[in-house]
Amino acid sequence: MLLRTVVGAVAGTLAGIGFVASLEALTRYCYEGPGRRGCGTPPVQTFGLGFSLWMIVAAALVYTGFRLLRMERGWWVAGIGSGLWFVLILAVIYLRMNADGMYQEEGHEFLAAGYLAAAGASYAIAALCTGRRRAW
Repeated sequence: MLLRTVVGAVAGTLAGIGFVASLEALTRYCYEGPGRRGCGTPPVQTFGLGFSLWMIVAAALVYTGFRLLRMERGWWVAGIGSGLWFVLILAVIYLRMNADGMYQEEGHEFLAAGYLAAAGASYAIAALCTGRRRAW
């Protein structure tokens, strides 16, 4: 059970690092000029596309880790973890929107840390809660 949780946490954390890095890469070297779009926070389309891409990567990492360790129900963990990651990302965004007195840079750091923690926690919880199928 511990090994399953570690596989889920590592896969989720790796996907979370990739997701946060891709968000930073889209907005880091952007100099606002007259008529320039896409600077600052990433647009909704880019956010959703990047999130779904890294969700697929996390699912593949979880499934591969489970296959290497000869454990069952890797796709169940991938599916439950992806759904839980989506819900936790929405919770992080909600917390950021309702946080008062936070500077812009602090807000970016809060979102990055929240995205990373949500990814690792979601797949770890999914791996922990998805037990083995019993043979009767």
